[in-house]
Amino acid sequence: MIRKIGFPFVALFLIIGFSNCKTNTQKAQASTEQIAQPTFKYVHEIRQPKVKSEQPPVLILLHGYGSNEKDLFSFAEHLDDRLMVICPRAPKDLGPNKYKWYSLNPSETELRYDGAEVLQTSKNIMTFVDEVITNYKIDPKRVYIGGFSQGAILTLGTGLLNSEKIAGVICLSGHLYPEFAEQIPLTQGLNGLSIFISHGRQDKVLAFPKMDRDAAYLKIKGIDVTARFYDSAHNISQENFRDMLGWLRKELD
Repeated sequence: MIRKIGFPFVALFLIIGFSNCKTNTQKAQASTEQIAQPTFKYVHEIRQPKVKSEQPPVLILLHGYGSNEKDLFSFAEHLDDRLMVICPRAPKDLGPNKYKWYSLNPSETELRYDGAEVLQTSKNIMTFVDEVITNYKIDPKRVYIGGFSQGAILTLGTGLLNSEKIAGVICLSGHLYPEFAEQIPLTQGLNGLSIFISHGRQDKVLAFPKMDRDAAYLKIKGIDVTARFYDSAHNISQENFRDMLGWLRKELD
């Protein structure tokens, strides 16, 4: 459905033969080691936690439409030292160093998208989350996902549908797509899922009134939502960033 709006002669032979066998064995082992390297759904940047722990919490940040994994990774040095920070790159090319999580098709009045593609992308993100949990040995009970714009739309919806694996969501200038709203489980409080929503009142890309209604709708559902709105456009203001850091700190404490 299309709706509006990421080694004597014998002795020598034996010696040479043994040497070759040993070399071949080493090559085979090296090859096995290469094959055994973990694979991930997405190319990504990673900042290890500055405070060492056996199972650190993780924050996975999804960039917006037309951006790349280095964009939100610029936040990493300012984020809580306890966190592992991972920023994946969306899989669809838009141009040099520009990527998208799913397609947007402009009409005369709006941007349209394929709901089935969005839902499949959400499932792919959860595949990546599982890969992160397994290969980076993070705390599976403290997995946070966040994003900006298109990345925010995906993290909000993905978190709502997967609260058994996601502890918290950061939605920076996004929306709640109906494809996700229609599938929110009836579980009271969604396993303690915590959500930080922020939006600019002057946003001309993703209209503020809709996010205002979306936040109110989630609160009515009994979900733990912190909503912060600013007199800004489609961006992340300094005040917005400080509020997000405060929310994250409280979550980790």
